[in-house]
Amino acid sequence: MNIVIALAALSVLIIVHELGHFTAAKLTGIRVTEFSIFMGPKLVKRKVGETTYSLGVLPIGGYITMEGENEDSGDARAYCNRPKWARAAVLAAGPVCNILVALLFVVIIFAARGYPTTRVSRVDAGSPAEAAGIAGGDVIKSFAGRSVYSPMDLDLFLYAQSEKAVTVGLRRDGAHVAADVELADIDPSVDYVIGFDTRVGGDGLKTTLVERVVGGYGAEAAGLLVGDEVVAVNGEGVSSLAEIKERINEGREGPIMITVVRDGETLDLPPAMASRVEYPGVRNYLGVRFQWDEGSFPGLLPSSASYLYSMGRSTVYSLLWLVTGKVSLGEMMGPVGIIGTIGETVSESATAGTAALNLMAVCALISVNLGFFNLIPFPALDGSKLSFLLVELIRGRPISKKWEYRINICGFICLFALMVFATSNDIMRFFG
Repeated sequence: MNIVIALAALSVLIIVHELGHFTAAKLTGIRVTEFSIFMGPKLVKRKVGETTYSLGVLPIGGYITMEGENEDSGDARAYCNRPKWARAAVLAAGPVCNILVALLFVVIIFAARGYPTTRVSRVDAGSPAEAAGIAGGDVIKSFAGRSVYSPMDLDLFLYAQSEKAVTVGLRRDGAHVAADVELADIDPSVDYVIGFDTRVGGDGLKTTLVERVVGGYGAEAAGLLVGDEVVAVNGEGVSSLAEIKERINEGREGPIMITVVRDGETLDLPPAMASRVEYPGVRNYLGVRFQWDEGSFPGLLPSSASYLYSMGRSTVYSLLWLVTGKVSLGEMMGPVGIIGTIGETVSESATAGTAALNLMAVCALISVNLGFFNLIPFPALDGSKLSFLLVELIRGRPISKKWEYRINICGFICLFALMVFATSNDIMRFFG
C-alpha cells in the first residue's frame, strides 16, 4: 500500500507538470493533439474537439503532445509557428506549476505545525558560535557570503563548507553585524533510541509532545502514540527531548520505562527496548538553535516562500557540488529511493493527519525539485528549450530541427545514464 501511495504521489506531481504545459498551450492558442494521464497502452481514449484525452495502463506520470512540437508544420496554430512568448510560456508553465503546488503544500504544513525562523533561540555552550559572540535574539542573514533565508540554508552551507574560518552575517537590534567564526568538528557518536520524535517548541527546542513514532522500534511496541506527552523516563521527570535522550542513553540496552500523559490520564507504558545507533561525525559544527513560530499570520506566506526558495536553491547548489566534487555521486537518489522515502514517510506516521502532512512535506520537496531542475538549461529539459528560444531571439531564426533533435537526444542519454546510476545507488542503499 505504501508503494502504491508513493507511485500515486509521484505521478500526481508529474501530471501537475504536464497540466501546466497543457493549460498554457490552450490559453495561447496552440493546438494540443493529446493529453494523457499515465503511460503505455491506452485503457481509455476519447477525442474532445481537437484534443484526444487518454488514460494509460502504467500509473506513471503523463504527457502532452502539440502540433509542430518536434517537426515542422503548416498549421498556423502549431507550436513551431506560434510567437516566441507563447512558446516560452508553455515551456515555463510546467515547472512553475510544480513550484506553486509545492508552495501550497508548505503553507498548509506551516499553518498546521509552525515554521522555523533564522532568529537564534539558543547557542550551545562551548560552541564556535558562542566563541564568536553570536547570541540568542540574533538573526542569521548570511554565511560565508551566501544569503540565509531558512535554517535549511545554513545546514546546506555548513555541509559543503571547506574552510573552517567563515564570516556569519547577523542582524542584531536592527543593526548589521559580522561575526568571524572558526568552525569545529564533532566526533562520531553512539546513541540509544526507542524510535520517536517530538514537536518543536517556540524556542526552537524539542518538547516532550510526541509528533512521530517510527515503526519497528521499542516505542511502537510499547504503544507510544502521537499526541502523548512524555513526562518521565525510568521514573525520572523530563521536560525536553534532550532530557529524554539522556535518560534513554543511561538505560542503554535495558528495558526503558516510559510514563506519558494521554487524554489527561497518566499512564506507565510497557517496557521498551532501546536500539543502538551509530551516527557519523559532523564536519562543520556551528552550534545554534533557531526560534520556531507557531504558524502565525502574516509571517506564514513569506516564510513559506522563503523556505520554498531555499529548497529550490539547494537543488541547484547540490548539482553544482556534484559536478565540482564537493558532494559524492554516491549520495544521489533515484526513482527507487524517492518512492522508498515516500513509503517510509507514510508508514512511520501514526495517524492519518500526520501521514497527510508528512506526505505533503516530501511531495513539496520533490515538486520544487522538479520545478527548479527542469528550468536548468540542460539538453532535453524545459530550460534547454527556453535557451533555444533565446538563441532564436538573438540570431533571428531558430536552430534547425535536426540539430535541436541531436542536442536533446544527447541530453536524454546523459539524463538516462544519470538515472540508472542513481537507481543503482538506491538499490545498494536498500539491499547492500
